[in-house]
Amino acid sequence: MAVIGEVYLSSSFSYLKEQKIFTGEISELPGVLRQLWDDSMDLGFGIRSERTGVVIYYTLHGVERDPDGDVISWYFIPADNSIRRYPQAEGTSVVILND
Repeated sequence: MAVIGEVYLSSSFSYLKEQKIFTGEISELPGVLRQLWDDSMDLGFGIRSERTGVVIYYTLHGVERDPDGDVISWYFIPADNSIRRYPQAEGTSVVILND
């Protein structure tokens, strides 16, 4: 399994520490909806900590839509392999807003 998706620096996101949520906008992070691994169709991306260099991979978990069916945001959770390697990733999430 090789990573073929984007990996962004942690500074590309805002971070809500108490909620453990990274946020960003799709116009600034267009690669978040691409295939993450070469052997699966999971959509996602990685976030590399600028402090530690650790990369946590996130996969698409849900999409929020308005009443007309337009996308409001995409919701990502850590991939299982990231949680196994870095248990501190458990409970974190990423919300990407459609701007």
